[in-house]
Amino acid sequence: MFEYFKRKFVRLDGTITIDSYPQYYEEDGRLIKEEADGTKYIVKLDKNHREVVIGEAK
Repeated sequence: MFEYFKRKFVRLDGTITIDSYPQYYEEDGRLIKEEADGTKYIVKLDKNHREVVIGEAK
């Protein structure tokens, strides 16, 4: 799942900036989505490669 995101982000040709939100990163083997207000969600991709929120990360 995380490998798919990494491949997708590489193809965006620099359109992602560090200061933009939401930010995605891997933490303890889980994909984390962080919003501008600091809220963090654990996400996964469904079979159609759409983002699904599993729960809130602490």
